[in-house]
Amino acid sequence: MRYELESLGVNLKEVTFLKQGLHRTPDLLRVTVQENIERMEKEGFNSTIILGYGLCGNGITGLQTRRCRLVIPKADDCIGLLLGSRAAHERDKEKGNAYYLSRGWIEFGSDPYKEYQRCVPLYGGETARWILKEMLKGYTRVAFIDTGQSQGVEDRQYTRAFAAFCNLHYDELQGDLRWLERLINLQLDGEDFLEVFPGRAVDPEEFRTGNYW
Repeated sequence: MRYELESLGVNLKEVTFLKQGLHRTPDLLRVTVQENIERMEKEGFNSTIILGYGLCGNGITGLQTRRCRLVIPKADDCIGLLLGSRAAHERDKEKGNAYYLSRGWIEFGSDPYKEYQRCVPLYGGETARWILKEMLKGYTRVAFIDTGQSQGVEDRQYTRAFAAFCNLHYDELQGDLRWLERLINLQLDGEDFLEVFPGRAVDPEEFRTGNYW
């Protein structure tokens, strides 16, 4: 979400970016985020830490601080933040499972199409295609989320090529950054955010409220 945060006026020097893809291994996500919380507090930070993660397969369950307040969007993952609400994400799921891309994911992240291209010279085309097929089991679409930060034609061309090569439907979604904007500005009205105070641990049951239930 680097570009989306920048577009909303966030000073990127105040942001800690973690390795893309941690949500695929929730235990590693939990350890990594907790280590960064402890590092910040050890360095003297004692204000509010805003997490740009949702529940992410319970990857943030159990996180806690000693001195800081945690503020977390009540999202399943970051898709809802780019679409404006968890409700918008749930509505989109009705069209079938999608592999989502945005400008940031295309530029900085990995995906099955890139993994296929990496594997071809290592294992050969047949094995690379098997890996690609396994990674995309259950998906019917490749969806590009346009949050207004895209490189236009280039991002869409990449997403279309990904979808066509994998025999998946290409889809394009209009992003909405209002939920993310409320998060970074700490406009915590309503039930779309979770505040976790020092000494408490993140409880996944507290995510079961908000405009999407």
